[in-house]
Amino acid sequence: MQETVEAGAVVDKAIRSALKEQDWEDIFRRLTAHAQRLIKALTWRGEWGGFVPGGHEATDFAMEAILDLYTGVRKWDPMTQPNLLAHLQNIVRSKISNAVRSSENRAELRESEEEAGSQQDPYDTFILDLLDYLDDEPILQKVVECLADGYTDRADITDRLGIEAMEVTNLRKKLARRIRDFRQLR
Repeated sequence: MQETVEAGAVVDKAIRSALKEQDWEDIFRRLTAHAQRLIKALTWRGEWGGFVPGGHEATDFAMEAILDLYTGVRKWDPMTQPNLLAHLQNIVRSKISNAVRSSENRAELRESEEEAGSQQDPYDTFILDLLDYLDDEPILQKVVECLADGYTDRADITDRLGIEAMEVTNLRKKLARRIRDFRQLR
């Protein structure tokens, strides 16, 4: 029932079949747009929205996430996470988070800070850490992304996420509690 693929990883045939049925053109377009939003919102090599170390672009992060999924490096369980795009977005977020924290990015960031004599704004690291912390609730991650993109109005969040205004209000309250818990862990 299982098939061996690259690097010795094992992918269930049923999952491989479910993957073949996806609209990959749409998923790739949306996944790349998600990666681009994250990249633009972070500090790279000491520059807000600068170039990612290693020449990585949004399409690279999207392709790596899909490759990890197909090779079994990152598992997808449709029963626990029925939304494949949300699962892939989490993989991309993790990859970008790792790139922000990479020694190459930090070394170049330290050099640019020393040259400029300034300190890095911890905002981007906080947001990525918070998104990782909220990994169990993708809808809260989406609210955080809206807020980070400057969409703070309830109506804007309602439009962007396609949910009811009262649900946005409840999600904001829940997010406030989760942020409070997250800050206690830091």
